[in-house]
Order: sequence, then C-alpha cells, then structure tokens
Amino acid sequence: MMYRESLNTLMNMLRSTHPHFIRCIIPNESKKSGLIEAGLVLNQLTCNGVLEGIRICRKGFPNRFSFEEFAQRYSILKAEQAGKLNDPKEKTKAILQSLVADGAITEDDFQIGITKVFFKAGIMAHLEDMHNEAMSAMLLGVQTAIRAYLAKAEYYRKKKEIDASVILQRNVRRWLELRHWHWFGLYARIKPLLSQAKQDELVEQMTLKIKNFEEAVASSEQLCKNLESQVTSLNEQKRRMEAELASGKSSIEDLERTIQRLSENKKDLQEQNKDLQEQVDHAHKQNASLEKCRKGLQDENDLLKDHAEEVQARLKAVQVEKSTLEQTVHTLKETIARQEKSELQLNREKKLLEENSLALQQDIKVAEEKLTSTVKQKTNLERTLDQMEENLELERRARQDAEKARRKLEGDLKISKENMDEANQIRQDLEANVRRKEEEISTMARSLAEEEDTKLKLQKAIKEMQVQIDQLGDEVSQERENRLRAERRRQELQSELEEIAQQADEAAGATQAQVELNKKREIEIAKLKREHEEALMSSESRQSSLQKRHAEIVADLNEQLDTLQKLKQKLEKEKTVLQNDIDELRATEENERMVKAYQEKQLKQAEFRAAEALQARDEYAQQVQDLEAQRQRLVAENTALNEELATMHSQVTSMTQAKQRMTIQLEEARRTAEEKTAKCDQMIAEYKRSEKDLAQVSNQLEQELDLRSDLQRQLAKAKAEIQSLRTTFEHELLKKTEELDDAKKTLVLRTNAMQIELEKDSARISSIEKVRNRLQLELDSCHDELDKANALNTALERKQRMYEKATDEWKQKCDEITADLETSQRENRALSTEVFKLRSMVEQAVDKEEAARRECKVLTDELQDLTAQLGIGGQTFFEIQKNKRRLELEKEELQTALEEAESALELEESKTLKSQAELTQIRQEVEQQLREKEEEFAETRRSHSRAIDSLKATLESESKGRQELSKTKKKLEADISELELALDHAHKSNADSTKQLKRYQEQIRELQNQVDEEQRNRNELRERCDFLEKRFQALLTEKEEMTAAVENQERLRRLNDQEVNQLKEQLDEVQLLLNSTTVAKRKMETEIQALRGDLEDMTQEAKDNEEKYRKATLDATRLSDELRQEQEHSQYLEQKNKSLEQQTRDLQTLFEETEVNSVRGKAKYINQLEQKVSREHFV
Repeated sequence: MMYRESLNTLMNMLRSTHPHFIRCIIPNESKKSGLIEAGLVLNQLTCNGVLEGIRICRKGFPNRFSFEEFAQRYSILKAEQAGKLNDPKEKTKAILQSLVADGAITEDDFQIGITKVFFKAGIMAHLEDMHNEAMSAMLLGVQTAIRAYLAKAEYYRKKKEIDASVILQRNVRRWLELRHWHWFGLYARIKPLLSQAKQDELVEQMTLKIKNFEEAVASSEQLCKNLESQVTSLNEQKRRMEAELASGKSSIEDLERTIQRLSENKKDLQEQNKDLQEQVDHAHKQNASLEKCRKGLQDENDLLKDHAEEVQARLKAVQVEKSTLEQTVHTLKETIARQEKSELQLNREKKLLEENSLALQQDIKVAEEKLTSTVKQKTNLERTLDQMEENLELERRARQDAEKARRKLEGDLKISKENMDEANQIRQDLEANVRRKEEEISTMARSLAEEEDTKLKLQKAIKEMQVQIDQLGDEVSQERENRLRAERRRQELQSELEEIAQQADEAAGATQAQVELNKKREIEIAKLKREHEEALMSSESRQSSLQKRHAEIVADLNEQLDTLQKLKQKLEKEKTVLQNDIDELRATEENERMVKAYQEKQLKQAEFRAAEALQARDEYAQQVQDLEAQRQRLVAENTALNEELATMHSQVTSMTQAKQRMTIQLEEARRTAEEKTAKCDQMIAEYKRSEKDLAQVSNQLEQELDLRSDLQRQLAKAKAEIQSLRTTFEHELLKKTEELDDAKKTLVLRTNAMQIELEKDSARISSIEKVRNRLQLELDSCHDELDKANALNTALERKQRMYEKATDEWKQKCDEITADLETSQRENRALSTEVFKLRSMVEQAVDKEEAARRECKVLTDELQDLTAQLGIGGQTFFEIQKNKRRLELEKEELQTALEEAESALELEESKTLKSQAELTQIRQEVEQQLREKEEEFAETRRSHSRAIDSLKATLESESKGRQELSKTKKKLEADISELELALDHAHKSNADSTKQLKRYQEQIRELQNQVDEEQRNRNELRERCDFLEKRFQALLTEKEEMTAAVENQERLRRLNDQEVNQLKEQLDEVQLLLNSTTVAKRKMETEIQALRGDLEDMTQEAKDNEEKYRKATLDATRLSDELRQEQEHSQYLEQKNKSLEQQTRDLQTLFEETEVNSVRGKAKYINQLEQKVSREHFV
C-alpha cells in the first residue's frame, strides 16, 4: 500500500507538471528510508552527467562588473597603474595585467567584454580578500602615522614642560639668592628715581607714536588712491551710461514708430471692415445664396472687432509701459548690448523662419505627392479588411498559445515550490549539523570542567601547604619553648657553677694546680656564655628573618588564593553560561527528537562506544572519524545544494525565456492594436471624406434648385414664345428629370454604402473591445506572474538572511572559543608563575636547611669540647649529654619536617608538571579543533559566498525581469488607454454618423417632396407652354443679360472670398504681432527689473561714495559739479528716450515683416499638415 501510494503521488506530481526529463537515483542498496550512500549517489550523478554539467557551469563566468565599478573598487590594488589612465576599460585592463604579473590571478580566471569584466567563481572572493588586505595596510599606515604624530606632539609638550620647569627653577633660585642681598634691594629702590630708565620708556613711546602716525599716513594715501580710482571708474560709468541712454532713446523712438504703424494698420483695418460690410450688403441684395457667406463674414467681422479692441487695449498698455519706461530710462545701463543681442537673435530667427518657410514649401510638395498616394490607398483598404480578419484569427491562436505558456509557467512554479521545500529540508539538515557542532562545544565545556577540577586540586594542594605552614609555625613556637627551657637550664647550670665555686673556695687547701684549672674552667665557662648568647642572638635574628619570610610567603599565597578565587568565579560564571546554553540545546533536542530518531540512534551508538572506550586516544580517534564523516556529509550536502542551485538557475533561465516570449507576444498584440487603430483612423478619414462628398452633393442640389427657380421665372415670361421649341424643351426636361432620378439613386446607394460601412465600423469596434478585454486578461496574468516572482524573491531573500544569521552565530561561537582559549592561556601563565615562586621558596628552604645543619655541626663540636674540658664534673657532663641527645632529637625532627616539606614540594612540582602537560595537551587539542573548525568555516564561507553570488546573480536577473515586466506593464497600460481613447472616438464618430444618417434621410425625404413638386410643376409648365412660346425671344435676351449678371456676381463672390481670406491672414498676423509684443514686453520687464537691481546697487555704491566724499573735503566740490552735469545729462537722456521709442517702433516693424513672411499661407499649410499627419499616422 505504501509503494502504491508513493507511486500515485509521484504520478500525480508528474501529471500536474510538465518535466523535460526524469532521473531516478538509488539512495542506498539496502532499500531503507532515510539512508543516503554518498559514493553510490555520486557515481550515479557522474554517470548521468550532472557533475560534468556542474563542472561546466563552474568553468563559466558567473560574476560580472562594469568597468567603472571595477576600477572604482579595485584600483586600490594597483594605484600606480590605475592613476595613469582615465578610461575605465583601460584601467581595468592595467589592473588585471598587473595582478596576473604578480601571480595573484591567472588569465583564465577572467574575461574582458565590451562593457563589463567577467570572473570565474571564487575569484571575486580572492579579490575581496586582497582589497581588505590593502585597506588594512593603508589603515595601519594611517594609524602608525597618527600615533607617531601624537607621540611626537606628546614628546614636544613634555620637553616644553621640562624646559619651562628648568627656567622656573632657575629664576626661583636666582630670586632666592637676590632676596637677601642688600645691594639688590638698594638698586630696586633707586631704579625708579633714575631718569635714564624713563628716557628709554619715552623713546619707546615716541617710536610707537611714529609707527602709528606712519600707518595712518599710509592708510590715508591708500584711501586717496582708492578714491581717485573710484572717481575714474565713475567717470567711465557715466560715459557708458550716456552711450547706453543714447542707444536706448533710439530704441524707444523705434518702438513709438512701430506703435504708430500699428495704429495706422488698425485704421486701415477698420476702413476695410466698413468696405467689406458695404460689399456684403450689396451681395445680399443681389444674390440670396450668399447669406451663409455673409453670416460667416459678420462673425469674422465681430472677431476682427474683438481683436481690434484687444489691440487697442494692448496699445494702451504699451502706452502705460511707455510712461514707465520714460520714468526708468535714467537707470538704463546695458540696454544697447541687450538690444543688439536681441537684433542678432531676430535676424537669426528671421533666417530660421525663412528656412522653415522653405521647408514648409517642400513639405507642401510632399503632401501633394501623398495626396496622390492616398487615392491608391483607398483600393488597399478592402485588402486590409481581409488582413484584419486574418489577424483576428492569428490573435486567437496566439491567445491559445499564451494560455498554454501560462499553464507551463504554473507547472514550473509548482516545481520551484517543490524545490523550495527540498531546500527547506536541506536547511533543516544544516541545522542538525549545527547542533552536532554545538554538542562538540559541549564536549569542550566538559574539558573545561576537567580543567576546573584540576584547579580545585591545586587549590586543595595550596590549602595543604597552608596547613604545613601552620605546622611550621607550631614548630617555631615549640622551638621558642625549647629555647626558654635551654635558658632555664643555663640558669640552673650557672647556679650549679656558683655552688661549685663555693665548694672550691671552701676547699682552699687544694693544690694550686686545681686553682689554675678552676680559673681556666671559669674562663672557658665565660666563653661558653658569650658563645651561647651570640648563638641566641643569631637564632633570634634568624627567627625574625624566618618570620618575615613566612609572612611574605603567606601574603603571596593569599594573593594566589584571591586570584584563584577570582578565576574560580569567572569559571563558575562561564560554567553557568555554558549550562544555560546546554539547557537550551537540550530543550531544542527534546523538541526535535521525534524528527531525528535516526540521529538519536547514532548518538546512542556513539555513547555506547564512548562507554566501552577506556583510553583517551580511542576517544579522540572516534571524534576524528565523526568529524570526517560530518565533513563528507557536508561535502555531499554542498554538492546537493550546488545541484539545486543549478536546477534553480535552469528554472530561472526557463522563466526568463517564458518572460521574453510573453514580451514578444505582448509586442505583437500591441502592434496589431496599433494597426487596428490606424485602420480605424483610416475609416474615420474615409467617413469624413464621404461627409465632404455629401456636402458637395447638397451644394449641387441647392444650385440646381436655384437654377430651377430661375428657369421657372424664365418659363413664366417666355410661355408664348416657346411653341416652336416645345419638343426640344420637353426633351431637356425629361433629361433633367432623369438626371435628378440618377442623383437620387446615387444618393440612396451612397446612404446604403454608408450604412454598411457603419455596420463594419461597429463590428470593428466590437472586435477592438474584445482585443482590449483579452489584453486586460493578459495583463492580469502578467500581474499574477509578477506577484509570484516577488514571492520567490522574498523567499530567496529570507534564505539569504538565514544563511547570514547562521554565519554570524558561528562567528560568535568562534569568538567565544578564542576567548576561552585566551583565558586558559592566561591561567596557565599564572600557574607557571606560581610554580616558579614555589620553586624559589623550595630553594630558599633548602638553603635554610643547609645553614641549620652547619649550625648543628658547630654546636656538636662545641659540645664535644665542653665534654672534654668538664671531665671532673660528672654530673654536669651527664646533663650536657642529655641536652645533646635532646638537641639531636630536635635536629632529627627538624630534618624529618624539612624532608616532608621537600617531598610536598616535589609532589607539588610533579602536579604542576602534570598540569602543564595536561594544559599543553588541551591546548594542542583545542588548537587542532580550532584549526579544523576554521577550515570547516572557511569551506562553509566559500560555499555560502558562492551560493550568495549565485543568488545575487539570480536576484539581478529577477530584478531585470521585474524592470522589463514593469516596462511592458506600462506599455500595455498606455496601449489600453490609447485603445480606450480610440473606442471613445469611435463611439463619438458612430453617434455623429448616426446623426448624419438621420440628416441624410431627412434630406432624401425633402428631395422626394421636391421631385413631387417638380412633377406638379411639370403639369403646370405644360399648361403654360403656350404663354412661354410667345415670350421666348424676350426671355432669350433677358437670359443672356442674366447670365452675364450671374457671372459678374460669381466674380464678386470670389473676390470677396479672397478679401476675407486676406483679412483672416492679416488678423492672424496682428495676433502674432501682439504675441511678439507681449513677449518683448515681458523681456523688457525682466530687463527693467534687472536694471532696477543695478540701480539699487548703484544707489548703494553712490551712498558709500558720498560717505567717503564727506570724509574727503577736497573732492566735495568735484562731486557737486558732477551732480550738476548729471542733471544736465538726465535731460539729455530724456531726449534720447524718444529715440529709443523710435527704435522700438522699428523693431515692431521688423517683427511685423518677419511675422507676415511666416504667417503667409499658414492656414493652408496647417490643413495640409493635418492631412499629412493623418496620412502618416495611417502609414
């Protein structure tokens, strides 16, 4: 059942998707779930060619940079080669060639394109490392320079302080020497009374005054020079102002002339309007058919009046501006140069207008040629209708293909989702590996706990040493008690000696020899007392030195204890942190036990093996094997990830191809839509032409009606005279009726054709609406695809963030391990220092032991001498022997204590050596593990960097695809808006066409009524033929006269039309002139504002000059004369104002001439251009 379900799921997956090929890979030979044999899978992948494809992909150039970006970032590697060149491409070539010459990279690692540089995988990481090294070297150089600078500054500062302190000390010493010297006090009292010192002060004051006076003189001279230069500059400015005002007056005079010409033209136009009104009235009396033209002329006359009023208003505004110009003419400075520039610009514009007129004439010729081509295009319209139908079928097929492509894209998206699920599984496997590594960290924590145990053992040893020190203190106290006992014995011996002396005195009758012996013995006893006292003094001094050393040792040991306690606290804190981490890891392990049963089995097996293993070497070997297995797994996982990345790349390429296909289809649809809009425009143009034809037909009908009325009059007059020509007249009437019938039939046919064309237009509009709906659906599908692409992008960005978080966590763990290593190294150093201290203490104790032995030997020799001398006194001899034995026992006890201390020291030395060996072993193991982990981290970093580079490439491609999709979206939206506008226009044209159809139908009804009336009139005419025959001859003469009058009226009508067109052209010219005058007015206003600003600046300068002139009394008279001259000059400027007005008039005439040249034939040209634009749009 399980196999059947798995097969069903696999077949459903294959049916739902559209795979290009299928590869079956056997994970293991034992047919177990969850097991993957790496060698077997790799062999299958090599046989299938997947690894070869990956190798080929790796041989490509995934990383790319533009020349500007590469030169900007990596020019630091070879600054000399990059600084010599300006072209970024040449810079990149020089940098890469120098790197190849240095051996950093090879020529096969990169390729130079037209706009970018391409690199193989891994080369960018190497270049980034080189970039970081170069940056670090530069930063180190900067830091060294700054530190050197700061050190030098500090050195110079301290040197200055030292020099200042030396000077202060020297001055203080001199003051202390001179303070008590009476002659110096007398000199200090007499010095202010002397006149020579005051003379020096007066000389100094005079020199200062002289210097100040010289500076004042120099400043006054400079002021005079400045004032002279300002006077010269003002004179020059005055001359320039005079010249500018002269030119400004000439320009104002020109403007006045142009205004007068405009007023004259206005009067002429008014007179022409009056003449035209008279002519229109006369034409209205002569011919009723010109009523419509008269109405149009009246409207145009009203417009002319409005324009004339506007011209008057503008003339008034120009007059107001003239008054303002007359007021501001005094401040004109640079108008001449600007007017010259404007004249040059006008000449240039004139030339450009002439060139434009020539170009317009050429365009008119081209438009005439295109008119001939449009006649040919009418025949092609029917062909285009058939092509439109074929295009509709093609569009339907393209729509079906697009739906198929959309389904394929949906299948590809499902495949990409499955790949994302597989990537998530791989991520979970990576997290499992991370947890394994965290377990290794826990083993490291255990080793640290063992180190803590060793530290505790050392602390216990230190406590034992303290106990031994306490015992030594007890022994010292015992020695003191023994010394007290020895003193007591000495006192007892002295008392015994005194008793012996008394006995000797009593035995006075003894021999002299005995007396001499007694004297010798007393001398020896005195010597012994002295030696004993000296020995006591030396022992006390030694005891005090021993006490001092003991106190120092105790202090050192206390310090060591404090440091060890601090270290213990730190280790306890670290232990708590590690325990918290271990608790968190245990919680995560408990949450994921259900998922990782297989991993728990492996852990149990590893624990069972670890329990069975007795030696540490086996444990380390097992750990190494586990690490190698993990490395192989990581390699396999990396290969799997690379394969998945390759599949993702292939999917991305397929997506990009599908996107390109969609863009091509969208462009084709857009083209077809544009063609349809062009065809719609053609149909609208044809419809307008048909409207024009109908208007012409209606005009012809009106003319025929007019002729009919004229003929009725003539027939009424010549009824009596028409008898001889009745037959001919009847034939003519029959022909006319037949012509009218033919015209009626043609109108009916045309109306039917217009109805058919309207139906076709409605069908086309419906097809366009269908196309718009289809495009809207395609747009919606494109939006959906964009959303899916955005979702993929966000998922990839999340993956990238997860990878970055994992790398950051590993970095933190590495930093923590390095910190632990540093702390262990510090502790090792502290322990080594303590060992050296203990060794020195042991050496000192050995030296003390040797000194004590020597003292014991000296004491034994002295005791032997005493026993030899005191042979007589037996009791004392036995007591001395007892003391000797007791001292020897004490010496032996001291020796045993020393030997125990030596053994304890040896034990401590052995323990320290063992701890050092263990520390070295731990250090080596930690260093090995760190190296392995650093290698693993380097491999993971490289793999992650490669994955990130590939992801960046995919992101760039996706961003480009997004941009292309956004562009296509905008294009489609614009096309849709254009289609909507076209639909609106088509609806409007349809409504207009229906209205016109109704009008035509009404006209047809009127024509039918007219035909009926004509038939009635025919009967009446037959009745009046007799009367007309009589007056036929009179009517012939009158007919000739009427034909001549009609020809004259037609000529007058044509002349009136020409005059009306001329008036329209003149009005357009006047409008253009007014526009140009407004533009010139605005320019003049800007110039006047600029001149006002210049005036304000000049006024400020004048104020400053007046203040300076007030200070300078000599120049005041000159300024008053110049002011008078300026007043006279202002009058002269007012005279020049008139000349400037004349210049403005001349400029206006130039404007009018140029505008008249440009406006001629503009209305015709605009119509031709409209036709040209419509034709070009159709083309």
